[in-house]
Amino acid sequence: MMRKLTMLALLLLLTACANESTEDDKSKEVKASADVVTAKAEDVPWEKYTAQEVYDLVEGGKEVYSLEYAEPLEEEFFRLYEAGELTSEWGNYLYVFGAELTSKHPEKEEYLKLIANAGVSVKNENYDEAKSKMEHAEALRDSN
Repeated sequence: MMRKLTMLALLLLLTACANESTEDDKSKEVKASADVVTAKAEDVPWEKYTAQEVYDLVEGGKEVYSLEYAEPLEEEFFRLYEAGELTSEWGNYLYVFGAELTSKHPEKEEYLKLIANAGVSVKNENYDEAKSKMEHAEALRDSN
């Protein structure tokens, strides 16, 4: 009887280990799939570089953003805000976008300054204030 209990315990232990290994393999498969999806996604600066790298590239004279990133940047901001995933670091993406493009697009100055100011609000963790500025910026972009 003791031998049967020992065998049963060993069998349960091996089954648990096998399930754990299978779950680990599944999570690795899911992660690999997510990496493939991300790799196929549009190459936007906030997916390609850290916020600090974007800042450093622009400071070094590299062009990182163009106006074509305006709508995707707004969409990502609102997605992160609604999901509660917005972090102060993300403010650099907004700030650099606005600051980099203001001198290149004086006709969009008000819009770009709102984005840069929203970035400052995010960096200061004033997320609701940033959302208000981004909504205003979005309305400006849509009106032009």
